[in-house]
Amino acid sequence: GGLGKGPLKVAAVLDDNQVEERILRERQRGMQQLQRDIHDIHGLYTDLNLHVTEQGTMIDNIESQMNNAAVRTAQATEEIQEARRRQRRYQKRVLYMTIIGVIVLVIGIIILCQYLPSGKKNGNELAGGDDVFGPPGSLWGAMRRRGDEVGVSALGDRGGIEPLPSLHSSSAVIEEIGGGPER
Repeated sequence: GGLGKGPLKVAAVLDDNQVEERILRERQRGMQQLQRDIHDIHGLYTDLNLHVTEQGTMIDNIESQMNNAAVRTAQATEEIQEARRRQRRYQKRVLYMTIIGVIVLVIGIIILCQYLPSGKKNGNELAGGDDVFGPPGSLWGAMRRRGDEVGVSALGDRGGIEPLPSLHSSSAVIEEIGGGPER
């Protein structure tokens, strides 16, 4: 009886040791697998953190670019408004200068018409029939008629106006002009 119990007991103890050893090996393999899984999860979280950081940086860049675009758009709007104001000022200046030019031109034409030959016969004509110095009531007409006294003669042999030495009787020219063409 005692022998039968001993080898069975030893076999049972060996089986228990083998079972415990298997359990320990299984537990060790489970722990190693758990460690690998934790390491993989850690890698996933690291990758996720990297992607989130990159996305945050990209979002920050996009936001910064949008803010810059908004500022530039506001500046461009201000520049366009300033350009419109300058263009209006320029157009006004051109208009004013055109009006002034037309006024000066009209005044010049009026003045020129007073001194152009009138076609009337008054004794102060050249060979072509034109009065060189204008109508009798004008300054030039009076100077022509009083040329010898004032110091200006008719067109001479040289084709130009010849100065004369006597300039003392300019009051006679002024009196003739003051009387006007009715005299």
